[in-house]
Amino acid sequence: MSESYAGKINRKLLKKRRKLAAVRLQFWPEAPQEVVKFLRDKLVVPADRCYTQTSPLDSGSLFKLAGRISGDGGHTALFYPAAKPMQAPAGYDLYTEVRKHDVLLAYPYQSIRPFIKMLLRAGADPDVVSIKMTLYRMARESQIVQALVEAAENGKEVVALVELRARFDEQNNIDWSKHLEEAGCTVIYGFDDYKVHSKLTLITKKSAHGYSYITQIGTGNYNEKTSELYTDYSFITADLGIGEEASNVFQNLAVQKLTEESEKMLVAPLRFKSVLLDEMDRVINAARLGRPASMILKNNSISDRDIILKLEEASCAGVRIDMIVRGICCVRAGVPGRTENLHIRSLVGRYLEHGRIYSFYDGVNTRIYIASGDFLTRNTECRVEVGVRVEDPVLKEKLDSILRLQLSDNVNAREMQPDGSYQKVKPAPGEPLVNSQMGMYDLLRDDWTARDKAPAPASVVETPKPQPVKAPEKPAAPAKAAPQPARPTEPEKQPVQPEKAAPAPMPIVVTESRPRRTGLLSRLLEHFLK
Repeated sequence: MSESYAGKINRKLLKKRRKLAAVRLQFWPEAPQEVVKFLRDKLVVPADRCYTQTSPLDSGSLFKLAGRISGDGGHTALFYPAAKPMQAPAGYDLYTEVRKHDVLLAYPYQSIRPFIKMLLRAGADPDVVSIKMTLYRMARESQIVQALVEAAENGKEVVALVELRARFDEQNNIDWSKHLEEAGCTVIYGFDDYKVHSKLTLITKKSAHGYSYITQIGTGNYNEKTSELYTDYSFITADLGIGEEASNVFQNLAVQKLTEESEKMLVAPLRFKSVLLDEMDRVINAARLGRPASMILKNNSISDRDIILKLEEASCAGVRIDMIVRGICCVRAGVPGRTENLHIRSLVGRYLEHGRIYSFYDGVNTRIYIASGDFLTRNTECRVEVGVRVEDPVLKEKLDSILRLQLSDNVNAREMQPDGSYQKVKPAPGEPLVNSQMGMYDLLRDDWTARDKAPAPASVVETPKPQPVKAPEKPAAPAKAAPQPARPTEPEKQPVQPEKAAPAPMPIVVTESRPRRTGLLSRLLEHFLK
């Protein structure tokens, strides 16, 4: 794209925001009515869009206030205990480690530093010919961008696809794109018709044996700041097939062409929803054959009609479906005759749940994907999203343990009811508190060196869910041939092959038995209103 395109985006997006129609008017109860009427008339805001509120109209100032209060050390009850990402042990080199086996990092529990160091190592490696990366939201002081700049200064071909339409980050992205261009990087400004929301990095090496790749596919942005606040997953691999597919994706992005073919990667809008629907069909067919089929789907939001209808079909076929949806959810759980086998929960805790994991079990094998895209129509049809099927047995086990830990949460979880409302999940009498976010620190404590201590499992096979699956309203005849096995009373990890092996129970993480506090802003307001 030419630089004029960046200027065009700048003018249209940054200036247009100041001219958009008002959709809501908020004011203090003591505000003069003549002023309110004047604003309503000038902004053309109907009466049902006008709200009085006693809390501050602009809560942004409270963040600065929180910073000052936390700095004095005298109000510890208002804040979460200090928690930092777990650092890799001394001598850990992701650039070398990924050539031995695939790696999965879980933010914010594990540090993003190994990934940044990998970029620096690649930029200084004489065998590396290029580094390509999609950039959506970058930190104000981005070490990742600086690593790309250093690579370009070392003579590497650096290609950065910068999405200038990242909402509220347009100016920051424009500034960084200029910095990259000045350093000699090739900057692509994305599609005209599709927003590039992918999180994809490709390092290409050339040796006497040919080309090799290191590919990173993530659920979250390349942003050091949010990597300590959002829960995300970063998959890094030296798999040649994935590298070639990623190379093809970048080639298509450079000429504004959509990716139509891929085997291991999900690439929206043409090879994302279709693959996931195929996986759901595979699970549905297994259930109709009487096998204990199930799905666990974790993302931010869901509105795609095709996926919703497929979930309804799966539920009616007897598939146990567990969904962890933090935000917008346009499907109801537990509706008799339609979604009675669909169970939806939302996790809202210290960190913003942002990762996407899609797990499909057909009674024999489990296939697990991570992706940058949710189940919103804008993700499945209107954006360039990237995902990947994780095949490494150790990483499949890791992702499965994360999902089951979150399904056991009784501190941060709220479950959807058939009427669309949510009910807080509370532990039963005598049951320990399970905070899945804090439990991740224990789950991943030895993750950096886990492969050196124990052999990898042959594969992950999902066990039946602890809750009974209701029979479909009109079950297929073959389903009677294979009755469901008895359900255990506690959530279990997926056992390893062979299938007859006894399942290992998932470790339950016990947190402090104390009432859960409300959000930081609410606690600050409560404190100063006393």
